[in-house]
Amino acid sequence: MARGWESKSVEEQQIEKLSQRAPSILPPTAKEQEHQSLVLQRKRISAEMDRSTNPRFKAQQEKSLSFLDLKLEKFRDLNLKARQ
Repeated sequence: MARGWESKSVEEQQIEKLSQRAPSILPPTAKEQEHQSLVLQRKRISAEMDRSTNPRFKAQQEKSLSFLDLKLEKFRDLNLKARQ
C-alpha cells in the first residue's frame, strides 16, 4: 500500500511540473499564422520564379509577389500602429 501512495505522489509531481511548463508555450494567433503563411507563399513563389524559364509564368509570379508584398506591408503597418 505504501508503494501506491509513493507512485501517486510522483504522478502528482509530474503533473504539477507539466502544468508549470504549459503556460510558457502559447499557440500562434490567427494573425501570426496568416503572416507566416504569406511569408512562406512569398518564398515559394520566389523560388519558382528563379527556376522558371517561361516569360509568361515569370510575369504571373511577379504579379503574385507584388500582391503578397502589399499584404505583408499591411501587416507591417498594423503592427506599427498596434505598438504605438
